[in-house]
Amino acid sequence: MEKITEGKIDIEIPKGNIRKKDTVFYNPKMQLNRDISILAIKVFEKIAKRKIRAADALSSSGIRALRMAKECKKIEKVCINDLNPRAIKTAEKTAKDNNIKNAEFSTEDANVFLSKNKCLFDYIDIDPFGSPIYYLDSCARAASGKSLIGITATDTAPLSGTYPKTCVRRYGAIPLREDIKHEIGLRILIASIVRAFSRHDKSFVPIISYSKIHYFRIMGISTSSTGLAGKSAETIGYALYCKKCGNRTLTKKPKDEKCGICNTDFTIAGPLWTGPINSHLFIGKMIEKDSKEIKETSDFLEALQKESAVLEPFYDLHQICKKNHLEIPKRDNLFKELIKRGYKAEKTHHELTGFKSDINYKELLKIIKEI
Repeated sequence: MEKITEGKIDIEIPKGNIRKKDTVFYNPKMQLNRDISILAIKVFEKIAKRKIRAADALSSSGIRALRMAKECKKIEKVCINDLNPRAIKTAEKTAKDNNIKNAEFSTEDANVFLSKNKCLFDYIDIDPFGSPIYYLDSCARAASGKSLIGITATDTAPLSGTYPKTCVRRYGAIPLREDIKHEIGLRILIASIVRAFSRHDKSFVPIISYSKIHYFRIMGISTSSTGLAGKSAETIGYALYCKKCGNRTLTKKPKDEKCGICNTDFTIAGPLWTGPINSHLFIGKMIEKDSKEIKETSDFLEALQKESAVLEPFYDLHQICKKNHLEIPKRDNLFKELIKRGYKAEKTHHELTGFKSDINYKELLKIIKEI
């Protein structure tokens, strides 16, 4: 065993590599995920203006939930659940070592744990080893009238189009294995969350959405309201993508139409979320809370906030030029030209060669040719 510190929690963890069969583990690669969760809860505490009841339904070592209890001022109670008794024993010991008094522990199936606590929790975290799809309805049941929800998916291959049949089976959506595959995967995941919450007359609006190499992460606010649930559901639509020239757009209704640039049939992906996937305002408040204590977190949030200014899917400069047989310009030169002509231009976290812009694709190709 070795002792490590994350946030304000000291925890003893087993040495060695993480394996899927290991149900009690601390994953250092997920610290950014947890840091962002803590900041989001701190912002939500001010919005809710009340004490927060939190739940981690698949807690494993319990590090995320215990950080909530230690670092968030208005956490009244945090319920830490994992089916594995060894995981809960680890969490109980860590809670005792860190003098945490407001934690409760249970060893139940996650769906049973959530379903028996109907409308109880103001924050719920679902972080499985694989797909979260199996827990979304139970999560919706357990969410209070206004709640913050955090969902992680590690089945990025199906969502990104590597295993399209698996994505259709799990999420009821067709993915897209192209340059924008990760953003399309995020939007498919969001649509699945929205549909699950809508079934329980609750809305779900994403406020933080991002992709990393081995996982997707969505955080959003849910409200009990048939009207708002309907509005959320109405934001589900499709993505149209031209595999020949790279043209892409989001639409509410699927259309059997051709690309307006090269007259090739569009490939359709979805159903998926067509609205904003990041809240400029909410992330701005998170950045204020962070006070730049952790540079990686601050830099990442600032990147998310900047790219939130553009709704349309991102562009990959190298892929655009490859598909259209164009010389690749320097991105800085392209950005200067876009901004000079009144368009937005921001880097995206999805790809090193990617960027967000509100320019239409035909005009973008024209500018690239001119540079």
